[in-house]
Amino acid sequence: MTNQGSFEVMSQPRQTTIQPKLYPKARDHSDHTSSGLKTLIRFRLGIPWSRNYTVLRPATRKALSRHCMLSRLYQLIIFLALIASTLSSPSSAHASGVTVSNIAISSFDSGNGNALISFNVSWDHSWRTSASPQNWDAVWLFMKFRIGSGAWSHARLHNTGHSVPSTATLSVGLVDPTAAFNISTNPGVGVFLYRSSDGSGTFSPSGVTLNWNYAGDGVSVTDQIEVQVFAIEMAYVNEGSFFAGDNATSSGALKQGSSDTDPWRVGGEEALSVTNTSGNGSTSGQSAAVYYYPGAGDGNGDAAGSAFTVPAAYPKGFGGFYVMKGEISQD
Repeated sequence: MTNQGSFEVMSQPRQTTIQPKLYPKARDHSDHTSSGLKTLIRFRLGIPWSRNYTVLRPATRKALSRHCMLSRLYQLIIFLALIASTLSSPSSAHASGVTVSNIAISSFDSGNGNALISFNVSWDHSWRTSASPQNWDAVWLFMKFRIGSGAWSHARLHNTGHSVPSTATLSVGLVDPTAAFNISTNPGVGVFLYRSSDGSGTFSPSGVTLNWNYAGDGVSVTDQIEVQVFAIEMAYVNEGSFFAGDNATSSGALKQGSSDTDPWRVGGEEALSVTNTSGNGSTSGQSAAVYYYPGAGDGNGDAAGSAFTVPAAYPKGFGGFYVMKGEISQD
């Protein structure tokens, strides 16, 4: 038992092994996988206590759009294959071994309604490289809480006040990354944690601390709550130009004109002006910023040759993004 300011924290370690199983109703969209730690934290009359429990890891991944993301998906598959071949074992690109341990409340600010939740993280087959492809892997860390036996809710995080060891880098993920942080309307919903320098193998940053705005989540020190910390392994894909389309070999494939089978070239996140054009002729202008809509190919949606604008705010797959290392599984 340790005292931390006005807190009394009790720790009762327990190691638990749970066979992987998918729970369709789980609100965190996570697999329940082998030995890790989750923390149960209760606030009651201003006195919290914590008990080590079970941690969860990878999850699910959103499907990429049929057209604009297809080429990027191919790039990602090739990229993961290269990573698997360059690291120490054939399974190096696979998600495995992520754990969260020694979770505790390291600080509590009742005046501002904030609490610092600290823990250690470790995962296998981690990497960062300054050589090609100049990227890294990471874990996506987030918290869930519930009051009493109520519904689970996502914890709001500040955009500052977090801390990591010098070997790691942390970046906060907002609800809307294009807008300014606002704890009420655009809070942090998790953080990406990754290596701060080149390296590979098991990565175990300790003393990671997240700044939780518990008061903004409707929690008071008189409530009895449960808090869970989750870690999902990710891989970062750098920004880059790509072609969306397959030279009109399939129905509804994106192309540069009614008589031009060259695929769309996506060279940035700016708006795309789609027009009713014949194009520049197949193979004569693949890099041209010419966009023609061929129709959905199934009789639904806009007709071939429809003119419209794909807005700059619509994600096109050019910008860098994270993708989960592991696929959803019931194994």
